[in-house]
Amino acid sequence: MKFEQLEQLVKIKECGSISKAAVELHVAQSTLSTSVKNLEEELGCKLIERANKGVTLTSAGTEVYNQSKAICEMVYNMKKSISGETDEDKVLSVSNNYSIIGKDMFIALYNKYSGKHCKFRIQEASVSEAIENVASGVSEIGLVRFPEDNRDMHLRTMKRQGVEYHRMSLKRMCVVIGEKNPFYNMEANTIKLEHLTQFPFAGYYDEESDVIFEKLLPRTKRLKENISIGSVDHLKEVIRNTDAFTLDVYKEKEFNSEWYEGVRYIPITPTIWCEFGWIKKKERELSPIADEYIHDLDRHFKEFWKDRDDIV
Repeated sequence: MKFEQLEQLVKIKECGSISKAAVELHVAQSTLSTSVKNLEEELGCKLIERANKGVTLTSAGTEVYNQSKAICEMVYNMKKSISGETDEDKVLSVSNNYSIIGKDMFIALYNKYSGKHCKFRIQEASVSEAIENVASGVSEIGLVRFPEDNRDMHLRTMKRQGVEYHRMSLKRMCVVIGEKNPFYNMEANTIKLEHLTQFPFAGYYDEESDVIFEKLLPRTKRLKENISIGSVDHLKEVIRNTDAFTLDVYKEKEFNSEWYEGVRYIPITPTIWCEFGWIKKKERELSPIADEYIHDLDRHFKEFWKDRDDIV
């Protein structure tokens, strides 16, 4: 029996539905159903009854729920006592893989809780740095994105460091240019990197987009050197004010960032897919404010961004 199974049963009771509980817990419905089934088998009794309008607890399920809820509250209070946090304290610490939407949602949550005994920490990080920060406890959660072809490599690293990954979306990689680049005003639906050999590539230090660029367009085929950038804001200014270009994922509709003003996204051909997701340390329960942050991100993706299955 695992502590997370008790948490899951509590959440199912509170939501009245396995599907709704799965959304709240950020897990697949099939995963949650299997977890409940395993708990029932271990306890030797049926815990829930499924119906068209949701689920209800059996008499044994009600007893297990009451004890599970008490255990969850006890563990939660113990964690607060050890960390020194009070009921009013909220701490959100994020390692953000140069994601604009991650920054925007962070700011939105800060504005919501500003002045309410909250602490907010966000730092830009490469994928490897985000994994290390979450594994070491420097950040509670990390936002990561990487080419689909690199997925297995990163998952092995996460597993080795005890980090849990949750995919949120799969987006198309694009070239991003500003008004000073000649391609900005051209009527083109797609673009090949070979067309941009005369312009400098602007990227972060040792980031995934840099790896893609180096792989697709070897240094011998370029006329200009790369421009290395240390933050999203610096990259934005370089793209807006020079003929340089960068790589980013396809954005169907913006949130509230100024980044999108004066820049254009053109999908790369042949198509490259980039995966976006979040990570946390295994066996670590998300704090309420971190859970809200992830929930807000997930809702935004579903509302505004097209996934691969919606595009192809």
